[in-house]
Amino acid sequence: MNLSDTAHQNPDNPRPYAYLYENLCVYFLGWYLPTTIIVGAMGTLFSLFFLFCSKLFKSNMLIWLSSICIGDFLILMLEGLWILLKVWFKYDIRDQNDVICVLHKAASNYAIYWSAYMQCALSVERAYLVFKPLHARVQGGVSKRHAITWIIISLLLITPVMPYMIYWRVIDGDCDPTDRAIFYLTTVTDLIVWGIVPLLGMTVATVVICLNMARVGKKFNKSTAYPQKWTRKHSTITGSDSTGVEKRRGLSISALPISSSKSNPDIHTLSTRTMTHLDATNLANTRVELTHAKLQRQLTEQSSSRHNAQDNFGHVTRLLVCMNVAYMTSTFPLLIYLMYRNFSGVDVDPDVHRFFYYMCRSLCFLNSCTNWIFYCLVGKLFRAEAKHILLMCCGMRSTKSARGYSSPLENVLAPVQGIPTPTVTQHVCPGKRTRSISAAEIQRVVSAIPPR
Repeated sequence: MNLSDTAHQNPDNPRPYAYLYENLCVYFLGWYLPTTIIVGAMGTLFSLFFLFCSKLFKSNMLIWLSSICIGDFLILMLEGLWILLKVWFKYDIRDQNDVICVLHKAASNYAIYWSAYMQCALSVERAYLVFKPLHARVQGGVSKRHAITWIIISLLLITPVMPYMIYWRVIDGDCDPTDRAIFYLTTVTDLIVWGIVPLLGMTVATVVICLNMARVGKKFNKSTAYPQKWTRKHSTITGSDSTGVEKRRGLSISALPISSSKSNPDIHTLSTRTMTHLDATNLANTRVELTHAKLQRQLTEQSSSRHNAQDNFGHVTRLLVCMNVAYMTSTFPLLIYLMYRNFSGVDVDPDVHRFFYYMCRSLCFLNSCTNWIFYCLVGKLFRAEAKHILLMCCGMRSTKSARGYSSPLENVLAPVQGIPTPTVTQHVCPGKRTRSISAAEIQRVVSAIPPR
């Protein structure tokens, strides 16, 4: 027994399920819609400001992320305000005339499609970079491939909204299609174009990205399980140690009597090589020492920067995974309901359909109003920059960001300004091989030096 049969069994009450939609409006949509619209609109505007002011993203990622924010803002302004006016004031803006009916219906559905496919395109690109990681090193402006893909997606999405422009009119005070078969066609189109295709793409891309992140993390944990031996061909001393080395080198060389160098040139040459070798060994042994925890953290960030220099240490990947999970969670109820309504063969009561449709459609706004939160949750770098932008907007900080773009390891080993940094380099040249100095040679040199 379906719901329509139950309705026909009560002739005294032609709308036995009208209370479902009325209670939904009073107890849920009345406060839920304004909250999501206000929070989502402010959040998407902040996300756009963050994307363009933080300078953390390359142009090829910026085109997708900014499109997602613009699409979410349009969804809230078109679809969200339309439902809010119906709930609060019983006013349907689409029922005014044919022009508003067609334009609003087509524009709101196009914004929903466009935002979904922009996010799906970014997901597919990030999944592709798992197999082609070197392609992430492309710098500069928006590439020709990305621009063409963006234009093609934007133009192709006009096709599923064409039925709204052709067949939707104001009939008996309601914005409805001229033929009920067209209504069924557009419902199936929403299910496939808006639901199944982008949801499938995001799901596959998210699984690929998560498996790759787990594999890389497991591999890194194995590589850092045991201490590694570090070999250095270039030793650099910074700070006050460099002055002491220069003094020791000068005293060591000047301590040799001039007469001995004149009488025996071989002794002078050997002694010079000996002291140079000792100074080089001292330089190599006085390098900066790092704790295990700090070294592991810096190696993680340096590895991410080395393999994907423009990925901001994986922040964008984690951001995308969070956005995909939020999208799949918020759209899954409406997807299930549309599949049930179109393929079950059950004639759903109009009031029951209105209840489930507006409840599931309003849940989709969670994706549009929560994406900005993920910018602050995926990493410390994004949180620091977001805090800086907020303080800058409030006039509490200058426009110049205090954030550095160099890697943390470079900041630790950076030379002090104003102090020359001596660098000892040990090169192994095939044509000219330097023989190592033995202990016997050092003893012979010392014994050959006359007493003072």
